[in-house]
Amino acid sequence: MTSGGLTCCRWLCCVFVVFVNVISILLGLLLAVLGAILLWGYAVIQSVASSYIASLSAGFKTTFGTEINFQAYIEGMANITGSAAGILIGFGVLLIIVSCIGCFGVCLGHKICLIIYMVCVALLLIGQLIVVIIWFADSNIMKKSVRTTMDRQVEVYTGERNSNFETITLNLLQTLVGCCGVNNGSDFNFSKDWNRTFTITDKNDNTSSVTFNLTYPVTCCKFNTTSFTLQDQYCPYNGTTATSNYEVGCYNKVFQLVETYASLNDFFYALAGLLGLELLLIVGALLVYCAKRQADDGRNPDSQYKMNQIA
Repeated sequence: MTSGGLTCCRWLCCVFVVFVNVISILLGLLLAVLGAILLWGYAVIQSVASSYIASLSAGFKTTFGTEINFQAYIEGMANITGSAAGILIGFGVLLIIVSCIGCFGVCLGHKICLIIYMVCVALLLIGQLIVVIIWFADSNIMKKSVRTTMDRQVEVYTGERNSNFETITLNLLQTLVGCCGVNNGSDFNFSKDWNRTFTITDKNDNTSSVTFNLTYPVTCCKFNTTSFTLQDQYCPYNGTTATSNYEVGCYNKVFQLVETYASLNDFFYALAGLLGLELLLIVGALLVYCAKRQADDGRNPDSQYKMNQIA
C-alpha cells in the first residue's frame, strides 16, 4: 500500500475506533452507575417503593397471620447483591479504561497503547466466543445454575411465616410469578425444615377453623396481586388447578417470562455479532499501528538503511 493510501486508511480507522470507543465509554459509565445503584440504592428503593412494601406486608399479615419485614429483606438483598454490583462497577471501569487507551492510541499513534488495546480486545473476543459456543452447543449448561439456586431455595424452605432470605425470595417468586417449586409442588417433599402445620379460620365465623399439614406452600395458591390475599381461602386445604399453581414449576415459568419479553437466543446472536465488531476494532488498531510504524521508519534514516541492507 502506498504511503498516501496507508495514511488515508489510518484516519478512517481512527474515526471508526474512536466512534466505537466513545460508545463503549458511555456504556461503561452506565454499568458503573447501575452497579452503584445496586450497591448503595437501598434508600432510593425504600423511598420509591415504601407504599408498595407496606401493602405487601399487610397482605401477607392478613393471609399468614405474621407480618414479614420486607424493608429488612430489601436491605439484606443489598448486602447479598454486593458481589454483582462489584462486577458491574469493575467491568464498567475496565471498559472505560480500555476504551480511553484505544482512543489515545489511535489518535496519537502511541504504539504501546495500541498493543495494549489490541490485546485487551482480543481477550474479550476470545471470552465472548467461548460463551457463545457454549450457549449454542448446549444452553442448558448455563440454565443449570438457575435450577441449582432454585433447588437450594426449596431444600432450605421453612414456611410462609419465616423470614430467611431464601424462603422469602421463593415465596415472592411463587406469589408474583404464579408458580410452585422448581418442577411442581411435589418438590417441597424434600424441604427438611418446613413446619407444615397450618390453620384456616373461616372469615365469616372466627370460631370455625381447621388445622392440617400442608402438602405445598400457601404461596403456591393463586393470589389477588393488588391486595396479596388468596383468591380462595381454602386453597391450601383442598386446592385445585383453578385455585392453585401446584402443577406449574417456577423454573420453566421464569424462562417462559424471559422469552416473552426478550429472547435469550436473540441476545446471544447479538453477542455473536459483537465478535465481528471487535475483530474490526483489532484490524483498525493494527492498521493504525502499521501506519505509525511506517511513518516512524520514514523519519529514521538509520532504520530505513538497515532495512534496505537486510533486503
